[in-house]
Amino acid sequence: MNYTTPGPLNDVFRTHGTEEVKKIWKKWYRADPVHAVKQLNEPDLVFPVLYTLKSDLHKDDQHLSLKNRLALYHIESIIHGEPFHFPMNADFFEQHHHGIHCLRWIVSTGATEKIDEHYTAVVDGACLHLLHHFNEDCLGEIVDIIFHRHRAGEERHYLLSAFYDANEPQSLLYVARYLYSNAPEDVVLAKKILGFIPGVKEARDGRESAETVAHWLESNLPYLIHTGENNDSFPHPIPYAVHAPAKYLGVPIDRRTGTPYRGMTPVERERWEQFIRLPHALQVRLAAHSERLRRWQRQRWREWMRQPLQEQIRLSLPEEGRP
Repeated sequence: MNYTTPGPLNDVFRTHGTEEVKKIWKKWYRADPVHAVKQLNEPDLVFPVLYTLKSDLHKDDQHLSLKNRLALYHIESIIHGEPFHFPMNADFFEQHHHGIHCLRWIVSTGATEKIDEHYTAVVDGACLHLLHHFNEDCLGEIVDIIFHRHRAGEERHYLLSAFYDANEPQSLLYVARYLYSNAPEDVVLAKKILGFIPGVKEARDGRESAETVAHWLESNLPYLIHTGENNDSFPHPIPYAVHAPAKYLGVPIDRRTGTPYRGMTPVERERWEQFIRLPHALQVRLAAHSERLRRWQRQRWREWMRQPLQEQIRLSLPEEGRP
């Protein structure tokens, strides 16, 4: 949690826990309601304090800050299954700004706490709203929460599903950071998530595993297909697969459909059709050779691509032509 500038209630929560927060705030409220609410509106207040006091607060109390009221609406929508909405008359852009600010506050100051049986769902809901409703990149935070909960033996299933479903292969690098961890359980989980990438499990150490991930993304990112596999349906999901024909031709594709982003020439289409008739293992090897040659010796690659397909195989993979 972020206690870089703790206020009085943050201090109480950190040192004495939730029951003491309730006791002290109620005492303040009986003595001076204005002062008590002002303490909740402090910009450095952490979300778990507000959550702890949710039963003593009302989401439509105009004395509460907009951030706090939005958070109370969010809590209620998750716990009671009510639709989330904004308690204000504002245009779309203002709602967008305040919604993101509130949800990021929930995640950044409260993600690693565990207050009661509903709290995890409230944090998960904030992450999912940011990711899907507001199209905010919070996958780095989601990965950090997943690993924190894994170490603590807490629920991480829904966030892991969201990570797999996000269709953002660069986010695999957030997981790869944990290959350097001194905590063995972090490395085990990171290798489990990244194990579909060739060479990750076989690497000698975390550094080599992380470099394998980075190299795989560097070579394949424009040619990846999002498979839709996640931890709901597969014990060892393969969320991304390399589209060998696209990699062979150097044609970036839409990860959802496999459709090339640009039109192909008649010659490229003919070569595409020839290529997909090759055995899959041969497609993989020839595509890898094409990508390496294209990246390092583009002029040679152009000359190589003018050769008939079988001649390319003979020149690049001579063992394939042996009897």
